[in-house]
Amino acid sequence: MGETFGALNARKSVRSYANKQVERKLLEKIADAGDKAPLGAPLAIRIITDTELLERIDKETHDRMKNSGVPFLVERASLPGYRPLYSAPVLIVIASDPARGPLGAGAAAENMIIAATDLGLGSCFVGSPMQTVSDPSYAEKIGLPEGFKPLAGVLVGYADDPTLFKRPRTPADIAYIE
Repeated sequence: MGETFGALNARKSVRSYANKQVERKLLEKIADAGDKAPLGAPLAIRIITDTELLERIDKETHDRMKNSGVPFLVERASLPGYRPLYSAPVLIVIASDPARGPLGAGAAAENMIIAATDLGLGSCFVGSPMQTVSDPSYAEKIGLPEGFKPLAGVLVGYADDPTLFKRPRTPADIAYIE
């Protein structure tokens, strides 16, 4: 007992990854953790390791962010050296019927992030690349079922520079109503 809290406390959003592929058996464990999440609807989990596809998603997401008109996204995309996929060797796309599955997709993403941490890997929850992979050409390429939309993304890899693009964390406002 206690391993869960160890992983929760060790979890960090990693925004810099080593140029090293993650072993398939570890990715299978991470996907299995996502599949064990409490779900309100069926999910499609797609694990992308294709380097060319990741580069295309990264570039298109960066362009979308710069041209979004959303101050946070434009500011982030303008940082020197910033890349939306942070050079991660793996992007996990979690998709579902958006009318039924957003909470399950988030729960699956969190399970995968904690599993990755427990396996000694870095991870980062991402949303911006989901806009890119929602494009029908990407959805078809990664084999999303009809009616499914990418709702959450998780980057996975071996952590490199833990200080790169680090943001301060704001703790939750927790209150007990008794």
